[in-house]
Amino acid sequence: MLGDTPVPALQLLGTGAGYAPMRSTFVVWVERWFNDIGIPAKADLIGFNNMVGQLISPTSDADLDMWILGWMDSFFHTRFGEAGSGGLNFVGYSNPEFDVPATQLQEETDLVKAQLLVRDMQSFLAEDLPHITLFSTTISDVFRSSRVKFPYTNILDGIQVSSGLQCRALIQ
Repeated sequence: MLGDTPVPALQLLGTGAGYAPMRSTFVVWVERWFNDIGIPAKADLIGFNNMVGQLISPTSDADLDMWILGWMDSFFHTRFGEAGSGGLNFVGYSNPEFDVPATQLQEETDLVKAQLLVRDMQSFLAEDLPHITLFSTTISDVFRSSRVKFPYTNILDGIQVSSGLQCRALIQ
């Protein structure tokens, strides 16, 4: 209750254990934590494709309370549209100042300049908080650093999930 007004029941949408066991476990934990502090919440674990279908629905703003989904590189640029419009920007984040370095990054070929652009993008996301990372699984990337040079290696979830952003690797 907030004053005399009860907190409305919330639906927490997540993918099932068959798709992402850690993520579905976390959805259930969040449901429990909400209920423990008096916020009625119900976890709804569904298939990934069904979940994405609900997120891109034109009525998603009215139909959905919260969801937990894995990282996708197309979450934040406004060119990916807003939730409900069929785009992948499910959180509806729109910041033209963020879009500038995000667009430049797609065309940048200089490693140092690309790193600066990514840092600028991260600064916007850290300030605006359109997305909150709840957990990350530990990944150990193994490669011979004397033979392979990547533009960057400090990536949440490791270089194996860099979504194609590691397109330039120097093989010696």
